[in-house]
Amino acid sequence: MKAAGIEAFEGDVRELSLPDPRPPGPGETLISVRAAAAAPWDDLVRLGSWDVGSRPPMALGVAASGTVAALGAAVDGWSVGDEVMTHPVPLLEQGCWSELLLARADVLAAKPSAVSWEDAAAFPVPALTADQALEAAMEESLVEWSSTTVGEVMSTDPTIVAPEDTLGEVADLMRDRDVGSVLVADGGRLIGILTSRDLLRALAGRIHSSEARAREWMTAEPIAISADASAGTAAALMAEHGFHHLPVVEGDRAVGMVEMRDVVRAQPPTAAS
Repeated sequence: MKAAGIEAFEGDVRELSLPDPRPPGPGETLISVRAAAAAPWDDLVRLGSWDVGSRPPMALGVAASGTVAALGAAVDGWSVGDEVMTHPVPLLEQGCWSELLLARADVLAAKPSAVSWEDAAAFPVPALTADQALEAAMEESLVEWSSTTVGEVMSTDPTIVAPEDTLGEVADLMRDRDVGSVLVADGGRLIGILTSRDLLRALAGRIHSSEARAREWMTAEPIAISADASAGTAAALMAEHGFHHLPVVEGDRAVGMVEMRDVVRAQPPTAAS
C-alpha cells in the first residue's frame, strides 16, 4: 500500500510502499483512510522522541478518519462501511498516513455526517488533550474539595419532628423555619425524612393535614452521612440519588442537615467553573 513516512528516525518524510496490514484480529478493525491529520507532534514521532509503538520503515500520522473496511472477531457496535475517526496510539502496525490502517475498535469514534473528512481527522488529538487537561484540573479541584468536611458546611440546627406529629404541624414548622425538609426522630434516633415534595404528594391525595402523621408520609431509614465525610462525597451521594437534602448523623442520632447548595458553595473555583 502507499504511505507517507520515514525509513529511519530523523529521516526525511517520503512516499513509501509498505505491505498491506494483516487481517484484523479480535477487537480490531481495518480502516480505509480518507484523511489524516498532520501536526507538530508528528515530527516528534519522526525524530524518535515519541514512541507510538512502531519502528521505521513506517507510516507517520496519529489521527485519521475513514470507513471501516473489515472487522475482527468480538467487535461490537461497528459495521463495515461505518464512517469513523480515530487516534490509534499505540499503533498496531503503521501510522495514519497510509491507505489502510489497523486500529483497535475501542479507539474509534463515529464521524458526524455534517463534519468533513479533514475536520474529523484533525479532531481526535486536540479533543483528547482537552479532555486530559480537564480531568487533571478536576482531580486537583476534587482533592481540595475533599478536604472540606460535611461538618463544616452543614446546618447544625436541623428541624426535627416526631413521627406522630401531624402533617399540618409539620407544614407550619417548615413555613416558620423556611426549610424544605425536616428530620423525623423517635427518642433522638433518626427514622425518616419528610420534604415539601412529600407534603404536596399528601395534599394531592386529599388527606386531612390534621389527621395524617409524619410517619405515614416520611421516607423511612433515609440515606445519611457522617459529619467527617467530605463535601465531595456528600455531593456525589446526593447527585446519585437525586436528593437535595442529606441528614447528618453520629451513630443513629441526627446532628445536622446538609443541602446540595451547601456543598456547591464549598466547591473550589476550578471545579465550580
